Amino acid sequence: MGDWQLVPVLQSYLDQWAALLSGLPEGIIFAALLLPIALGVLSKRVIVPLACVLLAAIAFCAIIAPTSIAATLATGAYFGSLIVAVAGMVGRRRAGALQAELANLRRDLNSLLSAEERNYLTKLRSPTGQQKER
Repeated sequence: MGDWQLVPVLQSYLDQWAALLSGLPEGIIFAALLLPIALGVLSKRVIVPLACVLLAAIAFCAIIAPTSIAATLATGAYFGSLIVAVAGMVGRRRAGALQAELANLRRDLNSLLSAEERNYLTKLRSPTGQQKER
């Protein structure tokens, strides 16, 4: 692998991609950037469309003003980290609520099982319960 280098090959593909994008009308680019946002809305989670909007805005800014890509990426990374942090907090809260609900369901199940056992033992010990089994 001495003569073959990955960076020049990737650079040539990125240059071809940039040339292709620069030839597309802005309406098509805008519609293509809105597609992930629309799909994110269908997920019915708040965090997913927010992340899609952020990434689409980064892509839009990179296409429209490629000279300010460093500031665009830095700003996008910052807001992306905020979205990830909020998603983590929401996920942890949901997991805690599910654990509490599961504990309540276990407690209810145990009380129902105890009541059923008591009911069954009461029927076995009653004189009418002994006559029915004979």
